Amino acid sequence: MKSLTRSIGWLALGQSAVRGAQVVVALVLVHLMPGKEWNSLALALSVYFVGVTVGSLNLEHSVLGLLPRVEAGRHRAFLTQTRRFLIVAAVLAAGLVVCAELSVHFIGDVKTSVVLAAAILLEIPAVIGSAAFIARERPRAAGLWDVISATGFTVATFAPAIAYGTATAVLWGLAAYGACRFIAFALVVRSTPAGPLSGPIQNLTRAQIAFCAPLGISLALGSLTRAVDKWIVAWQVPDAIGAYAIAAQELPLLAVLPYAGGAAITTHLVRHFTNNDPGSALVVWRDQAAALCAPVVAMSVGVATVAPEIFGLLLPSAPSGAAASFAVFSLIGMHRVTEYGVVLRAADRNNQIVGSAAIVLVGCCVFGVIGAGLAGIVGVSLGTAVAFAIGWLWMLDRIALVLRSTLREVFPWATWFRAVNAAATAATAAFVAAEIAAAPAHRLILKIAAFAVVLRIFHSNRAANTEVVPA
Repeated sequence: MKSLTRSIGWLALGQSAVRGAQVVVALVLVHLMPGKEWNSLALALSVYFVGVTVGSLNLEHSVLGLLPRVEAGRHRAFLTQTRRFLIVAAVLAAGLVVCAELSVHFIGDVKTSVVLAAAILLEIPAVIGSAAFIARERPRAAGLWDVISATGFTVATFAPAIAYGTATAVLWGLAAYGACRFIAFALVVRSTPAGPLSGPIQNLTRAQIAFCAPLGISLALGSLTRAVDKWIVAWQVPDAIGAYAIAAQELPLLAVLPYAGGAAITTHLVRHFTNNDPGSALVVWRDQAAALCAPVVAMSVGVATVAPEIFGLLLPSAPSGAAASFAVFSLIGMHRVTEYGVVLRAADRNNQIVGSAAIVLVGCCVFGVIGAGLAGIVGVSLGTAVAFAIGWLWMLDRIALVLRSTLREVFPWATWFRAVNAAATAATAAFVAAEIAAAPAHRLILKIAAFAVVLRIFHSNRAANTEVVPA
């Protein structure tokens, strides 16, 4: 357990740095850049992240699923072939961005779209860097890779924004950042043990396509899901897209803890399914989910509780619905106590992930458009929350089938509901305590203090009865 905790810690550190850098960049650039330039950059960045995610074909998960099955001496051949595959995919993705600009003029400037395409092209081949270290059971190296990458991303966006203040300049910075990552990962591959591929994955390209085709579709759908609400806002409430791009995201640690937990147990799940032992896989997965219930739920509810004060201090001129949207997106994170797709990937049931991704995407489109018409950006956020709730329950049902379990047994419901109860109690106390103050800074301090104290008391009283695995 100590080794697992350390692995999760390194992976969470790295991914927190990556997600945190994206949040910090958005919060700083919205103040540094003119409003028109920030709105243009916010749209371009949504395309950048979608392009990198979709263009990578989800091959990082094929690395996690296939590299542990390869002898250590053949890791370089595996990574080299994967990198070549990604370069081809990157060229296609970049070409698609330029063609889209020429066809529908979504950016409004061909030169800017070419720079955006270059940034996407250079970034895609390095997306498997962290996964390559994780699959070789080197979580510390994976965490450091992500921390260094996050630092580079921050410098690459801040420097041109400060010097020139334009969206195009920031995209040039991202292209330079991608070039550095491209070269760095090439050096990582060269330092990996060499040897020819053989055995069941000798034809690596075919094996990866078979492994990743369903995952690639689900990843594309998931990436579109994270962007479609922003595009709906740009369509229905265009003046609010800059503020919504900042509000429509989770606290970085909330986004990375599930990933870190899932990545830490991936190799264990693969081995259990390879040995036809779903019972052991269920224990490993459920234990990991239970371990993260308390911190994930507490952080989700805690951030939602202080959302008005955060926006009052950081973005006082933001639309009135921005804080509420931020609170809704924080509450969505309450269910993310684990990475749900990891079980299906380990069991080679990748096609079932597509169903969940499609449900969430369609739900976000339908409920988002309806919500935008009824309540502006807050309605879009609520529509997204409804879509995620439906997709969550559908995914749990699929996982239960794979693990030969039931919906009631496959998830640590008792532990999760206890965490929700504790966080809700602490949030109520925080709102009551904040009533004695008027200034956002004073209310923020009172809320944090009351939330932390009540949560500590609540968990101290429950410590003796804490449930890790439900009976």
